[in-house]
This record gives sequence, C-alpha cells and structure tokens, in this order.
Amino acid sequence: MTNKHKLAAFAFLLLYLFLLVRNAWASDDAFITLRVVSNLLHGYGPNWNSAERVQVFTHPLWMMALIPFYIVIRNPFFALYAAGVVFSAAAVFFLLYKISPSPWSASIAVTLLLASKAFMDYSTSGLENPLSHLLALVFVWAFLFLETSVHRRLFFLTLLIALSMLNRLDTVLLFLPALLLELSRALREGRKTLGALFWGGFPILVWEVFSIFYYGFPFPNTYYAKLTTGISQASLFQQGGYYFQNSLTWDHVTLPVIGLALVLAVFFGERKRRSLALGIALYLFYILSIGGDFMSGRFFSTPYIMALALSFSLPFFWKIKDSPLFSLALIGLILFAGLTSLTPPILIQMEEDNGIIDSRGIADEKVAYFYCCGLLNQWDHGTTLKIIEDARQANDQNIPLVLRESIGIYGYYAGPEVYILDKVCLSDPLRARLPVFGSWRIGHFRRHYPVGYVETIEDGFVNHIREPHLHEYYDRLLLVTRGDLFSWQRVQTILQFNLGAYDGLIEDYMRSKDWEIP
Repeated sequence: MTNKHKLAAFAFLLLYLFLLVRNAWASDDAFITLRVVSNLLHGYGPNWNSAERVQVFTHPLWMMALIPFYIVIRNPFFALYAAGVVFSAAAVFFLLYKISPSPWSASIAVTLLLASKAFMDYSTSGLENPLSHLLALVFVWAFLFLETSVHRRLFFLTLLIALSMLNRLDTVLLFLPALLLELSRALREGRKTLGALFWGGFPILVWEVFSIFYYGFPFPNTYYAKLTTGISQASLFQQGGYYFQNSLTWDHVTLPVIGLALVLAVFFGERKRRSLALGIALYLFYILSIGGDFMSGRFFSTPYIMALALSFSLPFFWKIKDSPLFSLALIGLILFAGLTSLTPPILIQMEEDNGIIDSRGIADEKVAYFYCCGLLNQWDHGTTLKIIEDARQANDQNIPLVLRESIGIYGYYAGPEVYILDKVCLSDPLRARLPVFGSWRIGHFRRHYPVGYVETIEDGFVNHIREPHLHEYYDRLLLVTRGDLFSWQRVQTILQFNLGAYDGLIEDYMRSKDWEIP
C-alpha cells in the first residue's frame, strides 16, 4: 500500500466515522442482551430472569464483547454505542487497508458503505452485526490472500467460522462453500486436517457443550420462539419474498450491489471467489426460507459487506482501479441511489418520528428508535423515557410479574427481581415450544397461555398448569431451567429433551385445547 493510498484510506475512514457517530442508535432488542450482561456481572448468571437458565440472546460472542464496554462506561446506551462504533470502525479499517486496491477504490468503498441503509443502520444498534461484519471481512481476506501452509490456513478459516457462529449461528452458511473448497485441498495433504478443523472449531464446540449443560439446549430460546412456529414453509417463503421486496423499495443500494457482486464473481472470478459468491447466495436463500425479519435490512448487512470485499478482490476491479473518471461517475451513481432510499443515513434527522412499518410487519427500526435512543438525542432524553420510569416503578414497588412485548429497555431498568413474561416468547422457555396461533407478524409470534401458567409463576414456580400432559412437560422443563445444575436427573432430562422424548406431551396438550387466548 502506497503512502497516497494510506492517506486516502485514513481520510475516508474519518468520513465514515463522522457519519457513523451521527447514525449511532440502540435498539430495544440490544437491551435484552444487556440485561443478561448486567445479571451476569451481579452474580445471577447469564440469564434473563434471575434464577431461570434461559438463553435469550442469539450472539454469545457479542454478549461477551459487550462486557468490557459495560464495565468501563456503565451507561447502557453509551456502552452499546461505543461497542458498535469500535467494531464497525475496525471492519471498515480492514476493508480499506487490506482489501481495497487503490485510493479510488477506497473512495468507492466508503461511498457504498454510506449509501447502504442496511449497512449503516446496523453498524450500530447494539446488535451483533458490527462484529459479524469484521469477521466476514477477515475471512474473505484470509481465504483469498493469506499466504501460509494449507493446514494453517484451514485452522485460521475454521477459527473465524467458529467465532462467527459464536456471534450468530446461521452465518456459517456464508462461509460453508469456501470452507469445503479449502477442506478438499487440505485432505490431499495429510493427517493434519482433522486437527485443524477440531482446534479451529474449538470455540463453538466449547460453547455448545456449555449451552447444553447450562441452558439444557444447543440453540438459544429465540430459535424455538422464531423458527419452530408450526407456520407452513410456503407462508415463510412468501414473507421472505416480502422482506426482499421491502429492502428493494426502501434501500436502493444494498440488494442491487449484492446481486451485482454475485454476477461479477460468476463471470470474472475463479473457484475461490465463486465459492464465496455461493456462500452469499446460500445465506440469501436462508433469509428467504425463514421469512426474513421484522427489522428492515438487518439480515442483509453482513452479506453486503462480504459482497463488497468479494467485488474489490476481483481482477476485473483491479483493471479499473486507476480510472478517476470512472470512479467519480460510479460514486455519483451510488450517492444518487443512496439518497433516493427511504430515510437515507447520509441525511439522518434528529426530530421525532413515530416510525415506519409496512403492511407486512417490516419496520424501519432505526427510525422507530432514533428519536429516543439515538446518540444525537441522548443529551435531550437521557434516562427520562417513560418506559424507563415505568420499569423503575415496577422495581420500586416490588411487582413480581409483568407481561410485556417489548422487553429489552423495560427489562434492563426493571432489574433482576421483576419477572418479565414475554408475550412473544423470546424469554419464555415453555411457550416458545408451543405452536403459534392466529395471525402473526414476522419475528413476533404469540402463543396461548396454558391454564394455570401465570399462577405458576406468581406462586414461585409451583406447577399449577391444569392440562396433565403439559403439566408433566413443564415439570421436566423446570428441572432443566431451575433445578440443581449438577444433578444426574437433570442431565438425563436434558438428554431426553434433545432426543425429542417429550414432544408427544406437547402434541397431547395441543389436542386438549386447554388454554387461554391472550
């Protein structure tokens, strides 16, 4: 990298950071994780409701990354802002200094980042996206450019995948084709392959062992709440199509750039780059298959940054990297597309907005929260939000049980002693395993309340569920989530749960229809 390139990259990085700070915000979902961090640091364990072992966060690595920010900064909003800015800055630094081939390409890269609503919206927010962005970029660089022995590279790539899975399990799909290609090369060169895979994958193996032992299950409770709903696959594909359509309507940069990167990789790339493109396509299909998300663009930010890295690595791009005229024309086109998107990040506003949600339940989540939870508005609002006042009042009055749908900010400020029953089951270990009823909004799936369930919680978890099959099921679930951590009976029950031995009890309960509709 020349001095001219370094200077240009530094200038563009400063521009990105300026606009990133202006766009910094915190989502309600981020506070779900932050309550777990607070409980952990105060001796309650990595739990949502104290003394109930339920994994409510999807991103263990991000949860652990938030801990030092929270310890040092203490203010929950600013801890979330700082974590997002630090990891996003690291990701963009890596893109500009390690992957973009010239000063002109660096200018194009920053323009593409600033114009992407999905990328800018979720470069902060308090969610795990910034760390996913960084890990994806390092993986692309290591896969394409790292010069070392095949087994060392396999170990490093596997380690990056394991960390990315620890940050969000489904991101493995982004890297799977590339890993299989690297594995096919390593298998031809001897016995070290299994060792590289084992030690590289060690972080996610350790977490899964811990998760099964501590929480009782290999997946977070949000997996059961959002992906085991009983909704038909056809309906989910349809909703997923709406998610893509929403992005194309509200964000004129992200999906078109991803699509262009895939086309360029097919026509101008060799096997390695095509395998990366296949991983991105595989992940996009996964997003389609699960119905997308209620946060517009959230699931597209990581494939977007990976698509940019793939594009800038192509020989095709190196041929045009020294063309100022082409670069300026491309920058102008990108800016036009970005500025015609809905609520473009470059023109972020601070005034109040009630949020935007389309007819399919997909929301511009940053707009919905920016007025109350944006960094630029924090000095005006601080901790004077009504939801925070209500939560502190519940704590002061020792209210034992609260039913809520948006549980993050409220749950954090209510403290560990207030048990929060989540209407959409993100933190509810029992109802998350029941089928969805009636109409639904993607990411917000309500279940019935079994007769006697609320009374059970109010009575200190003495089981009052009336229907006998679910009563038995919940007795066993209580042993997992609240029983003696080291009891052999609990270990046996965990094994039975994960082998599906108790699924029939749920089916018998559903046939009984012994429930209350909220």
